Amino acid sequence: MKFLNWFLFLLVLLMIGYGAYFYYYEYLPILKAFYDLENENKKLIKISGYSNNQNFTKIVIQTDKIFKPGSDELTNEGKNYLNEILEQIKSKGFSEIRIESHTDSIPIQTNKHIYPTNWELAAHRATAIVRFFISNGIEQNKIYAVSYGDSRPLTTNSTEEGRRQNRRIEILVYY
Repeated sequence: MKFLNWFLFLLVLLMIGYGAYFYYYEYLPILKAFYDLENENKKLIKISGYSNNQNFTKIVIQTDKIFKPGSDELTNEGKNYLNEILEQIKSKGFSEIRIESHTDSIPIQTNKHIYPTNWELAAHRATAIVRFFISNGIEQNKIYAVSYGDSRPLTTNSTEEGRRQNRRIEILVYY
């Protein structure tokens, strides 16, 4: 009987030791990793500009209307159109402007040395609008560019109309 008592006592000590080991070396690091991920997600959401509490207006422009095909060069019509939008934005006031550029899924045919992929073309177009807005009075710390390339289509890329709708600039004006 004494042997059984000692055996049970040692077994309980072993279980307590394993529990303590598991808690400190397995559970707490995992818990810390989850908290770190949660904090990182909060930072990324803040950086992305997404918030359920923020009030914003989205202006969608077809890129064919303001850019030369396969290029980040603004047309004269595009500059005039952006000036009209800019005047409206300035008159209403804003806290931040986000320029998001999208393309269709057709690979770049011209200027491949400048824009190897649709993502680079979209990035150049977004920054071209940012530069245009800054040169027309928008503060640098209140505007930024985002390139999505062909990763967020509105509709199918299998038709010409669908591709035209996917080639767009979205201007998000936060108040």
